[in-house]
Amino acid sequence: MPVPSDAAAIAVPPTPLSASSGLDSETALVIIKQQARRIDELERENESLRGKLKTLAS
Repeated sequence: MPVPSDAAAIAVPPTPLSASSGLDSETALVIIKQQARRIDELERENESLRGKLKTLAS
């Protein structure tokens, strides 16, 4: 059974990000810090919503 010509492209995993692909360590660090801040914001919001849920449930 023939394999479609685009099947090989689908099967190949994406290239990991590296300096050669345009992402340097400084940029990566900025992205990581931004994501960490967003995670902290979401955790605080979740805690607040859990408190409101407890209040509504009682």
